[in-house]
Amino acid sequence: MALQMTKAKIAANVKKSYFELEQSRQLSQTTQEMGSSMAVLMNVSTNSESLEVKAARAQVELRCFRPILRIVRHTPAWTL
Repeated sequence: MALQMTKAKIAANVKKSYFELEQSRQLSQTTQEMGSSMAVLMNVSTNSESLEVKAARAQVELRCFRPILRIVRHTPAWTL
């Protein structure tokens, strides 16, 4: 009985660690993507409304909301 409980605790901790690692990886990836989009915006004149600027701005906005969508998608409805 004690062995089964120990195995269950270990399995739960491994699962929790995996999800925490995955969340950190996604946050890191999103941060890198946002950085590259911001670099494009910084290289273009702020007064310019070219298609390049509009596209870069849209990418930054998308990358800002993507982590929120991931959290909501993985959060059970009863906790919201």
